[in-house]
Amino acid sequence: MAYDKGEIFLGARVQKFKATANVPKGAVITITPAAGVPTGATCAEDGAGPFAVAIEAVEDGKIGRAATKGEVAVDCSGNCYTGAVVTGSGGKVKACIADPSGNYVKPLGRMTVGGANGTVGVVDLGGF
Repeated sequence: MAYDKGEIFLGARVQKFKATANVPKGAVITITPAAGVPTGATCAEDGAGPFAVAIEAVEDGKIGRAATKGEVAVDCSGNCYTGAVVTGSGGKVKACIADPSGNYVKPLGRMTVGGANGTVGVVDLGGF
């Protein structure tokens, strides 16, 4: 079954954010608290959280919507297998690496439907 980037599923929590750059639909974004509406932009390569997924394309300076909890479809960077814990990177998701203590670094959620590199899979945001 094929999924569309930014597609959301039952039980997802959605919130508004103000884009600080052009954000494509389905992009993994970093949310920054702000007075009024939080800001959001696609993740830097280090994938600094907290994360959300844009469910619509949003132009710089405009207000759009992002999923912050629940299942949502996202682009994969590298092969992301079902059950893998993933993080945000460059507006996509990739499998998390672990630190020397074995702790996951800045996780976004767990894959519920895997995807190959450059394809779309489904992540349960905050799903551990």
